[in-house]
Amino acid sequence: VVIAVTGPTDSLVTTTTGVAVSAISVSATTTGDASTAASLEYQWYKKVVGTDVAFVTIDGATSATLPASNIDVASTGTTIYYCRVSATGDGVSADPVASKQVTVVVA
Repeated sequence: VVIAVTGPTDSLVTTTTGVAVSAISVSATTTGDASTAASLEYQWYKKVVGTDVAFVTIDGATSATLPASNIDVASTGTTIYYCRVSATGDGVSADPVASKQVTVVVA
């Protein structure tokens, strides 16, 4: 099975402190043998720029859309988000695929 991920459409989003941004979404499809048995699984990650912390999972962010409530706009700074898509199912073997990254800048 091969996973194809498109999106998010914007690679840079800017806002001001406390002003919510739109949800971020990806779209994923599978092709190949056993693709009809494949169930897609999503996990969103984030990294705060300027820290030594690597990308960390966002608890509960396991769908194709990262809700605006999961995007931190409480304080100034830059955070990078992306989604990792994997496939599971009977006879399904697929390498996970990462979406494009979105950089959210809060000024």
